[in-house]
Parts: sequence; C-alpha cells; structure tokens
Amino acid sequence: VVSRTFVANARSASGVPGTFGFSIPAQGTGQTVSAGETAWLTYASSAPSASSGFRTNLMLLNAGTATTVASVALLRGDGTPAAATRDYTLGRASAAQQTDLGAAFGVTGPESNLRVVVTVKRGGPLLVGASLIDNAISSIAYLPPAKVDQPGDGAYGWGATPGRPAPAPAGGAGDRAC
Repeated sequence: VVSRTFVANARSASGVPGTFGFSIPAQGTGQTVSAGETAWLTYASSAPSASSGFRTNLMLLNAGTATTVASVALLRGDGTPAAATRDYTLGRASAAQQTDLGAAFGVTGPESNLRVVVTVKRGGPLLVGASLIDNAISSIAYLPPAKVDQPGDGAYGWGATPGRPAPAPAGGAGDRAC
C-alpha cells in the first residue's frame, strides 16, 4: 500500500495555482518500532523563516491495539541536542502529525542535517516518517525511517546493541564497534 498526500488548491511562491504533494511508501512490519526500539530520520531541517529554508513535519501512526508512548529527540549532526526531548502519546490505531517540528520543539535558528530519533517507551508497533518541505517553493520530499542500532555520533561508524553483532565500521572492515 502506498499513500499520497497532497494539497489540491495549492499556489506556488509566485502565485501560480496547481497541486503539490508526494507519495509515502508502505512500511513492512520490520520497519515498525515497538517498545524499546528506536527509529532514526536523517536530514531533517528547521528554519525560522516561512519563506526560505526547510522545515520538517513528523508523522506517527500507532498500528497497535493499545496506547503507545514515544520519546522524540531532535539532534544535530554532531549528536548534540537541538532541543529538549519530548514524549508523544497516541491512542490505539491512531495517527498524529507534528508540523514544523523544529519550531514546535523551540528551535529558533536555522538548522540542517538534524536527526529525529523516535524511541517507543511503551506500546507499539509505531510507524514513523517525515516530510521535508522547502519553504520557498513548497516542494516536499519524504524522509523514511531507519530502524538501526544507534549510529556513532560524529564517528561515521555504528554502535551495536549488546548481544547483536556490530556492522563493519565505515571506511574499512573489522570487528570493532565505534
């Protein structure tokens, strides 16, 4: 199943009428996030201007039969927090969208190369995704989730969950975890 979201009565920055939107690919059960698991969305952005830069909208869908609580963190490329972490609570079989994620989290300056980190604290499975919107022309791109062990912040390698093998670090073979 693929979904498409669009604006039927949109206007470009120059006032030309039309439509715009994007397709959201289906996610398999292996891409859902359950209690104790984390999904990463990379290359998110935030801009204080409504007419330049990029903004990110976060999409959450609780596919479970019970309430789900997810912790959402917004990190810079170097791993430092861009804002305080916050929790989102979704009822069973419900969806939520946080528009302009950076602004909602209180980010005041332009930020690019942000990572959205979603960890399910209770419940699930949760489907996660985001849209990256160009504020100047309203062009939209989909940011798919990556459900992986925690990337090594700034080390361009990967960490591993205890008991699971570590992938080879970036830049060469080996059995070390970064």
